[in-house]
Amino acid sequence: MHILYMAWGIVYGRSFNNYFITGIIIMDANYYKKYEPLFGAWHITEKIGEGSYGRVYIIERHELGQTYRSALKAITVPGSQDEIRSSMSDGMTLEDVTGYYKNVANNIINEFILMSKLKGNSHIVSYEDHMIIEHEDDIGWDILIRMELLTPLVELTSQSQMEENEVIKLGVDLCKALELCRMYDIIHRDIKPENIIISNGGVLKLIDLGAARLFKDGKPCDTEQIGTRGYAAPEQYGFNQSDARTDIYAAGTVLHVLMARFGEAAKSYNAVAARCTQLEPQNRYQSAKAMKTALRMAKYKKHIQIGAWALGIAAAAGCVALACTLFASADANANADVPASAEPTPVQEANAD
Repeated sequence: MHILYMAWGIVYGRSFNNYFITGIIIMDANYYKKYEPLFGAWHITEKIGEGSYGRVYIIERHELGQTYRSALKAITVPGSQDEIRSSMSDGMTLEDVTGYYKNVANNIINEFILMSKLKGNSHIVSYEDHMIIEHEDDIGWDILIRMELLTPLVELTSQSQMEENEVIKLGVDLCKALELCRMYDIIHRDIKPENIIISNGGVLKLIDLGAARLFKDGKPCDTEQIGTRGYAAPEQYGFNQSDARTDIYAAGTVLHVLMARFGEAAKSYNAVAARCTQLEPQNRYQSAKAMKTALRMAKYKKHIQIGAWALGIAAAAGCVALACTLFASADANANADVPASAEPTPVQEANAD
């Protein structure tokens, strides 16, 4: 089973059709092997994913006959020395260029700063460790982040279709993850199936806090347009500042996508998704807690409806059975044998003739 992480970071110049980035180069595994043993004991074994600005590898360490595995996200900033020379030929000084790429690196580092704050919480991918290695002979940084290794939602759904109750559990877990982010004033801004992974115990976890930002009240709009087409809320296109309701919009879209195959059977859940994805933030659920409550209520009402339907079927069946019994009894009485004493004898029949 291939385990894939689609990981993106805060960058400059994102588009909504495709992600693109200035200042990042994707290196192969051999480049990063020079730092082995990573974190004192880990070795790269295989590449399992690739994003716009880095790759993800499986890393292993061996101890007392046991093998331990983790995920390694590896990023190198800037893209190339040619890019630095091009920037300087446009009039930027060496100090300007260094400052620019250092800011790019700091924006990426922001991801594991946020992850470290949330470490130990069940609905956020576990950040384990990181390394930042500054290049000695040129402008640049290698950034290595070690995380727990789990299975992405997109892989699970490609292997088998989720049942309705599994989708609702996922939706509730997603709300719990967003509640946790809200406690730290964190807005994820890139909720989508590729950024959801599932533990062996079936627990949802969010990855990719690289696009996240801390909410600052009073800002008219976001300074960077970040998101994924189809999941990004309208305000992420620069009309307003993103807030907790931005993530609710994306969560509702995820729910709608996963519920699509159930059709009318998921009507009550689709109503929840529809409210999440209202164009105006004030018309959506105002918190992840409210969305979670709505999902649970929709599930409860559906169980009540199913119970009433089953009770109605049982009652109808009981009535049919009772009617059949009554008819059978009446028919039996109508066709009962006449008592022998009442039957005419042959002599009586002859006299009657």
